[in-house]
Amino acid sequence: MIFSFFLILLVSNYINVKNIIIDGDKYIVGPENEKASEVFQFINNTIHDDYPIAFSKPSVLHYYTNKKSLYINSQDEVKKIENELIKYETPYILLCSDSIQRSIFNIKMLDHTNNNHNYKKVWANEQYILYMYKNSSNNM
Repeated sequence: MIFSFFLILLVSNYINVKNIIIDGDKYIVGPENEKASEVFQFINNTIHDDYPIAFSKPSVLHYYTNKKSLYINSQDEVKKIENELIKYETPYILLCSDSIQRSIFNIKMLDHTNNNHNYKKVWANEQYILYMYKNSSNNM
């Protein structure tokens, strides 16, 4: 049991080190950049504290905005995410294009939101898009 734990730990660290070596010359954009600051400022100035926001990194969103947030699993199907938005009365969904995994998720979501009258684009910059999901019970 302990051996398995250490083996998993070793493999995960190996993958991280390998990625650093391969991508070592690339700057990884984090939440403390201009585009992130823009969206956090917009959310702070515009979205009421009672309205949660669905995001793939809810802890980061809460840290920078002090807003309630709901985790979006980028592996889930869009319909499951919509059910979560309704279940937790979450009228907003924030999409970010800073990673390949989330970019694939965003392509699915953008295709769905652009062809679906239940979504209204509230705000966007080059990295983030904030939508309001109109079927939420917290409609504004």
